[in-house]
Amino acid sequence: MNQPIKVSIIIPVYQVENYLERAVDSVLAQTLQEKEIILVDDGSEDASPQICDRYALEYPDLIHVIHKENEGLGLARNTGVRAAKGEYIAFLDSDDTVEPEMYEEMYQKAVEQDFDIVMCDVKILYVDENRTSTVSTYPHEQIDLSDYIANGNNITYSVNKLFRRTIWEENQYEKMLFEDISLIPSLITRYPRIGYIPKPFYHYYRRANTISTSLVGNMVDIIQAFRNFIDTSDQDYRDEVIYCVAKQLYWNMTQSRILFQADFIDLLKEYQKDFLLNPYIAHDEKIRRILDFLKEEILPDQIICVHFGR
Repeated sequence: MNQPIKVSIIIPVYQVENYLERAVDSVLAQTLQEKEIILVDDGSEDASPQICDRYALEYPDLIHVIHKENEGLGLARNTGVRAAKGEYIAFLDSDDTVEPEMYEEMYQKAVEQDFDIVMCDVKILYVDENRTSTVSTYPHEQIDLSDYIANGNNITYSVNKLFRRTIWEENQYEKMLFEDISLIPSLITRYPRIGYIPKPFYHYYRRANTISTSLVGNMVDIIQAFRNFIDTSDQDYRDEVIYCVAKQLYWNMTQSRILFQADFIDLLKEYQKDFLLNPYIAHDEKIRRILDFLKEEILPDQIICVHFGR
């Protein structure tokens, strides 16, 4: 490829033989010509590695494949970032798809206004229910960053965003579940030149057995992800960050039955002053209820669930 690469699209691959072709084909159909596709096979044991290699043979100047041992989604993304040559970087989950204009329009927005990050909306396809919905990232095309952190949607997603590659020279995903929650909202606070295109370019196929819709895995990671979000964010947005976390805690702490209740209470107590003095929480009667848990040692008849859409 002789032209400079504008966007590197990184696709971590693990046990997705039934969906991988659909994902890759959606990127091949992009109107943006100056792109590269990096497939990171994270130790798949199904036919995914062979599918990756077939694409690389068919598109040798466009598709690059990296085979590695299984270490999880975050480290697979890090591997792709290290190999990327594009001016901007995007991530696509290997069972999802993107609309043909996504990367061209987002790249144009980024370079025209010198944005570090550009976001879009997300279309959710509920596979088991045969229905769809669209999650708007923000009510206005012009981003008010404080308001977005406090009240916007899709803040934890990696996949609906285009990132300037230099961001990743100083940042990387951790080896944990909920790696997006741990890192992406913090990046939003630290790289505030952010653009937004109010179109649902990203198509997220949601199934009942995904991490985001189940309790599979080490749920303690969600506590550390919240902690990382709070501790690594720009302190100028401390109130907004605490309120954003408070809203997610409220959702988790009011969904019934007992699981990891002590960890959530410990997190509240760890940042007790921030939660108690937060002006957003003070004016939100519903979210303010989480402060009652500061007096509790356990949450009777509660089950802790996680719902960030991914």
